[in-house]
Amino acid sequence: MLTTFYFDKELFEDDAVINISVVGKTIIENWEQYGCLATCKDHQIAIRDALNSTDIKHKLKWVTAFSSSSFKKMTVQLREPIVSEYQKIQDLEAEFQPHGIMTGLIPSELVGGLDSLNHTCKQGNFTEVISPCDFDQSIHFQNSSVVSITDINSGETIDDVWKNRFLNLSKNTKKITIIDRYLALNLLEDNTNGLRSSVERLIQKLASNNQKYSIDIYSACDIPSKSINASDLKSYITELKKKPFYSEPNFTLGNL
Repeated sequence: MLTTFYFDKELFEDDAVINISVVGKTIIENWEQYGCLATCKDHQIAIRDALNSTDIKHKLKWVTAFSSSSFKKMTVQLREPIVSEYQKIQDLEAEFQPHGIMTGLIPSELVGGLDSLNHTCKQGNFTEVISPCDFDQSIHFQNSSVVSITDINSGETIDDVWKNRFLNLSKNTKKITIIDRYLALNLLEDNTNGLRSSVERLIQKLASNNQKYSIDIYSACDIPSKSINASDLKSYITELKKKPFYSEPNFTLGNL
């Protein structure tokens, strides 16, 4: 599970972010492992100027995070780019939710402005606003951490697994590699039995994002006592590409 989060230039005016090493380090590490930073296109220069104009702890790590492809980033357009300018969390949520932004960061002394409540972590139905010092209270980042090390339960539906574990991740990737020794065999068996295969389900889910994906699949054809014919696999892929949800410009399938 990937948590899409947001902050503006005021983050780099927070005394704790500037002076307390562990505060910035925690945000950066969680961003790299579990997060995708959303920023307003028209506000990105202001964020970098604020970062460059202060003697912040881990400044080099912040600069690296903004420039490295290891840290996921996306650009959004909000009515107001400064989180503290919103008076109600519901108004902020209305701006955040269409972009899938789940967590907003705001300087500690400004959090109380939302709904005029003096709490460091505020949660709406979807959106939470949290101060840097209380980053460990982020429900969404906690969930991302837990999900990353938790097996899928037998009772979970495909839709639930996709929504809770892969949807946000799929929106922030272009290349997918699947390594499964038995996948080729399973594809042909599902096709023979008239069932939708896992690859077909995956591509159908990805198609709803309307993005370009390159998908490489590595599987085995030497399963003991099983017959896997390369021409059958080629025929399966040909038929898969005829499905209404499969858009040739958006998908590239290789190495199966």
